[in-house]
Amino acid sequence: MAIPTDEHAFLVQLGAHIAEQRKTQEITQIQMAEALGVSQQTVNSYEVARRQIPVSALPVLAKLKKGGQSGRPFH
Repeated sequence: MAIPTDEHAFLVQLGAHIAEQRKTQEITQIQMAEALGVSQQTVNSYEVARRQIPVSALPVLAKLKKGGQSGRPFH
C-alpha cells in the first residue's frame, strides 16, 4: 500500500531531522542501529523515508534529541 503524499513528505522531513541530529551528536548509523535493535540499512531507510519509523523507536529517538539523560545519547 502506498503512503499518501502528505505522510511521505512528513517522513522525509522527519528522516532528515533525525539524520541531522545524529550527525550533530557525532553518532554513526551503526551506533543508532544498535540502540534501536535494527540494522544500519534500516536506519538509513528511516533517514531517507524508504521505511516508516516504528512508534517503538520514538523513546530512543527522543533521547537522541535530548542528548540522553547523561548528556550522551543512548546511555
